Amino acid sequence: MSANVHNKAIEQQLRQQCSLLAFAEPRPGDIWFANNHLERQPWQALLTRLNARAEKLSSAYLSVNSFLQLSWQPLYLSVACVEGLHCVPQLGVMQQQLHASGSIYGLSAVTYQYVDKCIDKQILRQQCHTQLLTLSQGWQQHIARYAGLSPGLAQRLLSDTLTSALLHAGGYGNEAYLHQAHQGWQQLFYPRFRQTIHYSQGQYHSSRMTCCLHYQLKAQEACQNCPIKCKAQQSA
Repeated sequence: MSANVHNKAIEQQLRQQCSLLAFAEPRPGDIWFANNHLERQPWQALLTRLNARAEKLSSAYLSVNSFLQLSWQPLYLSVACVEGLHCVPQLGVMQQQLHASGSIYGLSAVTYQYVDKCIDKQILRQQCHTQLLTLSQGWQQHIARYAGLSPGLAQRLLSDTLTSALLHAGGYGNEAYLHQAHQGWQQLFYPRFRQTIHYSQGQYHSSRMTCCLHYQLKAQEACQNCPIKCKAQQSA
């Protein structure tokens, strides 16, 4: 494994792998935080801005949404790095940006370790998984001060986001590789649940295991792949 590296060329390659990834340089007035050092200021700012989205949001929504916000970029970055560039991002020290809307979007200070192509990708997935579990435990400790989030629920949320990251990443040679990659990640994140990916109307789809409670923002407006919505359709 090579030494840590960081340059604009890598960022461009990652953007090609996943267009949702964005990289920026911190400016005065911005709120940035390192994943392994979530201080009181950005954490309180996140809760305040989430509360401003709608009236009477439940503590369950705040805990689930804050966890999803904190974890989605590290997961998407991990998938793009491993599957596209055959490298491992250093997730603990990278920084994420919190915007006024309450959204966490933007990465900075990201470094990577390149790995010899002969090393199996499952080893790289395992290294990312180990980092993500450490970060997840830290995020859960912060959330516990406000509402709490069970380890099982956190595990399912990570698995849901991981599947979404795979579907958004590009560069798969064929459908068989996508399913192989999904199985490799799924064995690490939530091996007890056999989440499936299917192809329909020109694109890949999957159903979430856990509702993100988005409907609390707008009544009766559940996400398209919400498990509650899927169950209702099956019973109809």
